Amino acid sequence: MARLPNPAADTRHRPSPTRSGPASRSGGMARLRALAVGRSYCSGMRYRYVVRIGPQDVGQRVVVRWRRPAAGGGDEVADVVGPLESADDRGFAVRNRRGELVRIPLERALAAKVVPPR
Repeated sequence: MARLPNPAADTRHRPSPTRSGPASRSGGMARLRALAVGRSYCSGMRYRYVVRIGPQDVGQRVVVRWRRPAAGGGDEVADVVGPLESADDRGFAVRNRRGELVRIPLERALAAKVVPPR
């Protein structure tokens, strides 16, 4: 008669104590301590937008995140991707995939970088 495996004795079926449970998921013990005392948890991770393009990148494919005027008033954040046509102390001009030249004033640019060609 064949012997049936004992799941309690087989370690492959038991989760590892160091890799399971709520403490091991994104945030660890700090997150558990904050939640246990009723505080909200913040990882402390912050992101900074940086404009990393200039006149030396004319002709390169770039992405620019900028604040453009919204239809209903105010501003909205948008991205434009394409070749950089011009860059000076006033702003950037990027040609989008529809062939339109998008002019972005420097004070409205939030982030920009060179990206690889398609």
